[in-house]
Amino acid sequence: MKKPLKITLIVLSSILGLLLIALLLVSPIAKSYIEKHDKELIGRELTIDKLRVNLLGGKVVIKELTLFEDDGITPFVQFNHFETKIRLRDLLSHRLYIKKVLFSGLKVNVEQDRTWFNFNSLIVHFHSDEPKPKKEESSDFGLIFNDVTIEKSLIRYEDLSIGSDSLLRNISLHIPYIDLSNLKSQVGLDLILADSAKLHTDLHLSDNAEEYFINLKINNLGLDIIEPYLQQSLAVDSLQGRMDFALSAEGRTEHILDFDLTGDIALRDLSLQDTCGH
Repeated sequence: MKKPLKITLIVLSSILGLLLIALLLVSPIAKSYIEKHDKELIGRELTIDKLRVNLLGGKVVIKELTLFEDDGITPFVQFNHFETKIRLRDLLSHRLYIKKVLFSGLKVNVEQDRTWFNFNSLIVHFHSDEPKPKKEESSDFGLIFNDVTIEKSLIRYEDLSIGSDSLLRNISLHIPYIDLSNLKSQVGLDLILADSAKLHTDLHLSDNAEEYFINLKINNLGLDIIEPYLQQSLAVDSLQGRMDFALSAEGRTEHILDFDLTGDIALRDLSLQDTCGH
């Protein structure tokens, strides 16, 4: 073998070896960097059990992530498994095509006390006082999401000012397709409200989002979840009962409140008592 060719092969082999080592080490290095600089990056403490990054395949997998409150102890957002896959070759054509997004075991804890929310510090951290530059030309960069799924998840919301506590359980969200360059999308949401109410929604947007169609269906919703809000402004002691509805709305996004609404609403076992027990 001629010497120049031999040297070339050695150099190429060394570069490929270094690239392979970099690909193998990118996951632990990224995990260590994120956990070490979490407050600098997002303003709060964060822990990750496992992080796997495949640069060649455009795949990222995160297991057991917890983002804490400002106290560094109370969990704010948690999930068991996150996975996404990006089609990297589309970046050459000015598009970001996200082939898959999966959240499993997502838990979100939201608290409110009048104008205060437990995520205010996150907003402040990412807020910039510098004026945004004016856009002279619109960007032709496209962003497409395909197969977005949230499963086995829950959201807890507590209004501290009135003592209201709501829990959305067994949240299941599936978005088959969203193209943000023309806003065409299909979105389906399923979740359990309070203890036993089931909510199902379907949203369809046409090309360029000119027309929309929404299906809303809820079964066995307990009216007691709005009781604390009625007690703020009315002489109400208790509210009991159940509500079912199945509604469909069709309209144009140009005049979003001008739509055709059809469906049925039913109230069952209604009981409303005033503060005197009547």
